[in-house]
Amino acid sequence: MHLYSSPRNLPPRLDRARALWRSLIREPAPQPFRDDLTQTDMGDIGDDAFTLEVFDKPERFRFALVGEGLEADGVPKLEGTFLGDGPLPSPFDFLLSQASATVEAGQPTLYRNPGPKRYDRLLLPMWGADRTGLLFGVIDRPRATPWARLGLIQGPPHWARLGLLQGGVREPGTDPVSR
Repeated sequence: MHLYSSPRNLPPRLDRARALWRSLIREPAPQPFRDDLTQTDMGDIGDDAFTLEVFDKPERFRFALVGEGLEADGVPKLEGTFLGDGPLPSPFDFLLSQASATVEAGQPTLYRNPGPKRYDRLLLPMWGADRTGLLFGVIDRPRATPWARLGLIQGPPHWARLGLLQGGVREPGTDPVSR
């Protein structure tokens, strides 16, 4: 087991990505071929997915595709950017070391960020040019409601009236709905 080992049980979004990756493997190859992955195959995980092109001699990684869901959450345009050319925003903490570990292991790797911006990131190697040539990554993180993204309350407006926000228990007779 190594630092970025991928556990058997993953969050559903990451488990779907791993199942997709496994379904693309053509025996006897240990990894799917990079040409077999399409955005259509990604389905609902595509918005939180990204790909990294892998270069060797020297080993470098470049963002090839970044899902719209990641860009919508404030991640700057990263397509065409090499890892290591500058700081990366969350949810890409420690991505360079995880990418290197994924290439070296030739197996999926998982990074878990337990901090205030909690997320899990799965990297899956894809074969190309007689080596791992692409990394397919998917990020799983708690989802904010549309109201929270707008800076409003956490939940529909009627939840506040019903006292369902922040444990809001109402005194008898003060519930605006029962009046």
